[in-house]
Amino acid sequence: MYGAGGDLIEELFKNTAVSVDSFRAEINPSFCGISPEPISKNLDLILTEMKKREHDLALVTDGDGDRIGAVLPGGKFLTPGWIMALLLIHFVKNRKERGVVVKTLSNSSLIKNIASEYGLKIYETPVGFKHIAQIMQEEDVLIGGEESGGIGFKNYIPERDGILSGLLLIEMMAYESKGIEDIIASVEKKFGRYHYQRIDMHYPDRLKPKLFKEFKRKEIKKIAGYDVVNYENYDGVKFTLRDGSWLIFRLSGTEPILRIYSESKSIKKVKQLLDFGSKFALSINE
Repeated sequence: MYGAGGDLIEELFKNTAVSVDSFRAEINPSFCGISPEPISKNLDLILTEMKKREHDLALVTDGDGDRIGAVLPGGKFLTPGWIMALLLIHFVKNRKERGVVVKTLSNSSLIKNIASEYGLKIYETPVGFKHIAQIMQEEDVLIGGEESGGIGFKNYIPERDGILSGLLLIEMMAYESKGIEDIIASVEKKFGRYHYQRIDMHYPDRLKPKLFKEFKRKEIKKIAGYDVVNYENYDGVKFTLRDGSWLIFRLSGTEPILRIYSESKSIKKVKQLLDFGSKFALSINE
């Protein structure tokens, strides 16, 4: 993404059997007008290249190299929640390591289910890696990560590292002698298929307090016709449905932006929940 990641991964694999092609590896302080966040909407170039080329995996680091994104063969974006879930399995299954798992409120429920399967203690924190880093300094944390792609690891500094995250994903493929899609298929066979999407809406500061007052006033019991079984409001608001699907409203602390997140085992339900969320937010007026 024209930032600190540069061509480091390509350099690390020189003189090995791994062939690496780097894109947007040159430093550009303006990031060529592209937001250097490794999420799908910013990755048109690599999504297109992965449709045309026979690469096994594309790794994407953000502007300062501390976050990771990935693209599968054929051009499908792999969400950071899935990346963290795969690395958690890799640490326990292949590296034979254990420890505490930490995820942010808006990260994938798949991580929680994998931790439960392995009998690992898990914490859920507000958004922001500082909350994860705090626990990493107090407990034996195996892995901790946020939905935006920042992941930290045991026996390392209590901070995110996009380069290391990418290398560990490649290491998992080497350990298992499988392509990334085959690894994902085996995880989906055991835990199910998880779909995750996020909407960023411009939202004026003057409407922000009114939106959350409306949540309290209405006591929402149903979303898009589905029963709400749990409500959390310690970092934005999170509505959880009976089948584990969820919807989050969270305001940016630095920009006039409302972020709406959703996850479900049904892509149709994700779209329904996000549609409800955006319409609800837009219904708030002066």
